[in-house]
Amino acid sequence: MTPIARLLRQGVGLRYAATQNTKDVNEAYFVVHEVMTDAFARTGDRDRDLGSSLACALVRRSRRLANAAAIV
Repeated sequence: MTPIARLLRQGVGLRYAATQNTKDVNEAYFVVHEVMTDAFARTGDRDRDLGSSLACALVRRSRRLANAAAIV
């Protein structure tokens, strides 16, 4: 299996985890898209599990939302 195929296979689980975390399908798909795009750009780096990348992206999202709420 190619590195791209291995990354693509993780998509379903990432979308499920992101949806459970955000409670918003659209927002979850945007976060997963960010993670997958970054992974595709770095396919040559190594074959990796994207779970930690998703967790970091969700933390960044939460911080952005908290900052936006503090400004309003």
